[in-house]
Amino acid sequence: MASGSLVRVARFPALARLLRTAGGTALRAGRRAVRAGRRVLRWLDPAQASSDELLSWPLEADFLEVIEEGLRRCDHGPSDRYYVAKELLLSLGRLDADTAECGVYRGLGSYVLCRYAARMPRCERFQHHGFDSFEGLSDPGTHDAPDRPGVRAWTKGDMAAPLDLVRATLADFPWVVLHAGWIPACFEGASDRRFAFVHVDVDLYEPTREALDFFHPRLLPGGIVLFDDYGFLTCPGARRAVDEFLGATGERLVRLPTGQAYFTRSR
Repeated sequence: MASGSLVRVARFPALARLLRTAGGTALRAGRRAVRAGRRVLRWLDPAQASSDELLSWPLEADFLEVIEEGLRRCDHGPSDRYYVAKELLLSLGRLDADTAECGVYRGLGSYVLCRYAARMPRCERFQHHGFDSFEGLSDPGTHDAPDRPGVRAWTKGDMAAPLDLVRATLADFPWVVLHAGWIPACFEGASDRRFAFVHVDVDLYEPTREALDFFHPRLLPGGIVLFDDYGFLTCPGARRAVDEFLGATGERLVRLPTGQAYFTRSR
């Protein structure tokens, strides 16, 4: 769509919402068609299937229902990375403290985490916390500039999403608490909580480092912190913050081919 058309659409919010809904419906239909086509190709000639096409997780019916309902509600997000997040969450077995997400965006990550947390044994006062400015990213710093030519740099206000949309996405879960504000000020409302699982997806150096400073001392031994953007060329600052912090604490980082990384608190 030409830039002039985008400006005209932006002047009519109802039309913009209709286009997003139609686009999301088409995207989900396309994904289902691709999965069906791959199944047919594998049945006709298994030797022609690539290694990715032979993976079983994209065909897991339960996860497909969860992610497709999440996409219907908020219409954006990487299925593979959220599959990793739910598997790490479930690996805990039970939730003896809260869960959290820093960088909620439109709410898909928190939706997936809450759907699976709802099935797990949980502590009596369990809460899931979502921390976000809901105004997009803060100002990138010097550590956040990509060092590869052609890689787009973040700008202030990227990844903004309305708080009301996230509230609607997570309305099924009465134990969700959303903290609107800039990191680290928005952490003040959860300073007395302990955490079993934390998903950090804030893209930049400063908020990543502030999140680690806040959550690490409040993380249960055996608790997990998952970084969404550690391995992406667009997020060198986030990677630097993680490397510096874990280098000082001695926690062992596990890097994943999805671009994610995580550590389990050892003590």
